[in-house]
Amino acid sequence: MAGKATAVDVLRGLKRRFDRCRRQYAPWLPWKLDEALSVGVNPTLPLLQDMLLLPPPAPVPGDELGTIKGALYELEDLLDDLDEHAGVRRRPGGRPTWKRNNDAEFKLHHQHANPQHEKYKEMVGVNGATIIGRDTEKQYLKDLLSQSNPDDLSILPIVGLPGLGKTSLARLVFEDKEEGWDFDLRIWIHVDDNFDLEKFAVCIISEANKLMKGKFSHILNRSDCPSYLKFKDCIEEILSSSSCLIVLDGLLYANEHWLPDLKYALGETKHKCTRFIVTTSSEEVAQVMLTVPSYKLGGLSEDDCWTLFSEKAFGSRDATIHSWQTKIGKAIVKRCMGMPILAQSLGLMVQNQDMETWLAAGNDELWELVERHSLEREAFSSFKQIYYDMSLMLKSCFLYLSVFPRGSDIDKDELIRQWIALDLINSSRHGTLPAFLHGEMFIEALVSRSFLQIVNTSSVTEKKCKNPPPTILKVHSLVYDFLRYIAADDIFTLDYAKSPNISVRNQPFRYAVLTNYSWQAKMHEDFIAKAKAAKAAIFRNCEATMPTADIFPILRYSRTQELAPKHW
Repeated sequence: MAGKATAVDVLRGLKRRFDRCRRQYAPWLPWKLDEALSVGVNPTLPLLQDMLLLPPPAPVPGDELGTIKGALYELEDLLDDLDEHAGVRRRPGGRPTWKRNNDAEFKLHHQHANPQHEKYKEMVGVNGATIIGRDTEKQYLKDLLSQSNPDDLSILPIVGLPGLGKTSLARLVFEDKEEGWDFDLRIWIHVDDNFDLEKFAVCIISEANKLMKGKFSHILNRSDCPSYLKFKDCIEEILSSSSCLIVLDGLLYANEHWLPDLKYALGETKHKCTRFIVTTSSEEVAQVMLTVPSYKLGGLSEDDCWTLFSEKAFGSRDATIHSWQTKIGKAIVKRCMGMPILAQSLGLMVQNQDMETWLAAGNDELWELVERHSLEREAFSSFKQIYYDMSLMLKSCFLYLSVFPRGSDIDKDELIRQWIALDLINSSRHGTLPAFLHGEMFIEALVSRSFLQIVNTSSVTEKKCKNPPPTILKVHSLVYDFLRYIAADDIFTLDYAKSPNISVRNQPFRYAVLTNYSWQAKMHEDFIAKAKAAKAAIFRNCEATMPTADIFPILRYSRTQELAPKHW
């Protein structure tokens, strides 16, 4: 069930953030708050997670899940406030302030840094799938890095939508052993939510020591407390004596506050020949990190998608393939839009299945297939990692996009006004900046994460006009499926162009959306009931002359109504 999976994932994300906040802000927290967090909250999170993961004797009621998620979001709001007010402490001149840990903590970090290659093996591909269709891109990236001066720091970001195969492409370059592509050290670092400069240094030192069979054990065995300068000296000792290819996999927008410090430290470090590859879904992170132009990854060709799909759907090369499987399979591949993660996930879904399942894979909504066949790990893992690292307010604004039909042209300014009307943007929490400006910032954040795409924007000349054309946004089709999946328990949609005689779960919804309603039809009782309790009732493609008797019960209870234009 999507609601239960969402609650568990929120818990996991909160536990990571809670641990990070406690480490980072403990010296500045009021003692009563620190005690409340330590004694009350910290032990509760893992217990609640275990409770949700245990198979219950009966399905967890939707309203209970809603209550749990609401409480978790309130806790996340508190963590957001801690982040917002604490800020990032720096030395004069812009250098970072390194926390002084004792030697036991340093060794503990070292122990946790060792499984980087295990994490790397887990992250690439789906179940160890062969990487297909990226040889041209691999050679281009190698040429780009090889052309750089060996004495210069080279950082090449690979940017693209989650699920496009950024990690897989980095893997191809990382594992390539062709002549002329030689490095003394190849280090893969997966960047998690709690990653910082100190973890980066520990990963480099521990992996280099392991690969060089204890050559740098004297660094790990130091008994003095690590500090910024000592860490810098340790890294310099490694990089100056060895040529290195280092992959930073999965840098997110939320990590950005320490990225300039990382780039500064690397730029100040003497090195023999160091090449960095950074994978990220954030254009902003790429701009902060790059020293050579970033590479924007596109989708696979339809032929390559078919090859990926076939590997999962048919298994061995000797498998018997029926003509109907080829015909339906080609249609399934078309809906993959060049996304390898989709081709592999849908291939797994139809493996050893009947024609009905194949037809469903080609025709049904992807988000429904993901929930029905438990494909969230294969299809949406990259999206979930980014989503659960967002602030509560940004999450709410992002989830609201699920009320728009797939492929809608969304007016940016109108979207921000709707966010404000629904109180999704609460400017009172963010100082004196106007709410509309916060909306602009949220749009930029979603675009940076590849969760929104700008279709067109006004030129400088057009902006000077009295009525400049609006900036139009779109949600990528796969992002939309992820949206509908995570919002499945928050949105109730009734489309009168389809059958309105549907049954719905007895749980509260955040939004009630009515589509294609005409006055001849009787207003569905389920919709009236859900709209009364919803945050907003949204009418789309409905006749303007809706009977007062039908609409009044909704207008009486709903907080805000949006009468959507016909073309949405």
